[in-house]
Amino acid sequence: MRNFVQIVFVLSALGLWTGLAEAETKTFENPMIGTNRLDWCVDWGKGCGQEAATAWCKSNAYDHSVAGKQAPDIGASSPTKLIATGEICDQSYCDGFTSITCVTADLPAVAQPAAPETPASDAEVPAPATVPVTAESKSELFKNPMHEQVRLNWCFSGDGGCGKKAAEAWCAQQGFSSAKDFKYVSGIKPTIQIGTGKTNKKASKAFSRVTCLN
Repeated sequence: MRNFVQIVFVLSALGLWTGLAEAETKTFENPMIGTNRLDWCVDWGKGCGQEAATAWCKSNAYDHSVAGKQAPDIGASSPTKLIATGEICDQSYCDGFTSITCVTADLPAVAQPAAPETPASDAEVPAPATVPVTAESKSELFKNPMHEQVRLNWCFSGDGGCGKKAAEAWCAQQGFSSAKDFKYVSGIKPTIQIGTGKTNKKASKAFSRVTCLN
């Protein structure tokens, strides 16, 4: 969903491929969910790349994804669908997959670290360190967030910084440290971009909700 060059993830370490030597693998070109291309992320700005590919592999009776190639900025011509929610991303910044390689076998087990030696009964055992108390994080959900009395546009500035960056900037203005969750709705007018203060009078995407975290 960003203006990237193509991104490829491959679990290609020699040991991993050796462990998967007997596994059944299959490469799918332009993977789809129904009539839409699979989105590069599981949910808006979350679980992008390998996590989304593995979720798609599992939905097609495979165990894991071992390789995937990004198809950047395809949303305007080929809308993508988020596998977690089924929502559609139809803007120019929406990314999908060119290919995904799925495998039927489990990934090789990771060796567990050896257990520490038990101290002798007569050895001096240091007192446990005091664990600092961490303040509990609090979140707050805002529906149909506004900026300068106008609905908040999905993008920070122009076609850039859409989703997370715009949500983070808005949460910061409300006195929060970050944006935990956010979603959009299409066809809203007017909207305003928080990065420039520019008002868009044409129907466009706006935030339907933002959850801020402190």
